[in-house]
Amino acid sequence: HKAMNRSGLGQTSTELLRKAVLFRGVSEKLVQAISSRLEVLIYRPGETILAVGTVSECMYMMLEGKAHYEGEEGRTVLAAGQVFAEPALVGIGQPMPRSLLA
Repeated sequence: HKAMNRSGLGQTSTELLRKAVLFRGVSEKLVQAISSRLEVLIYRPGETILAVGTVSECMYMMLEGKAHYEGEEGRTVLAAGQVFAEPALVGIGQPMPRSLLA
């Protein structure tokens, strides 16, 4: 994957955070603080986002595109605006049962 600098986020990340169920009702100050710490990662179709057995140390949010589990190429499990691996925010990440691909 290719990481971009934080300036690549702009308003998009703040707007998407506000729309995500996990952040509904959260203060604007907190949303902006979280947004300022985000890092954009770009994955090409078929690239592994999280490999089987990986315990994520961070939460992910799909800004655009979609993702699927390995072996289920025609089935979208995550789409733009959705968050995943959010238990990592409180230190209770679970190993991925299957690889998640872009």
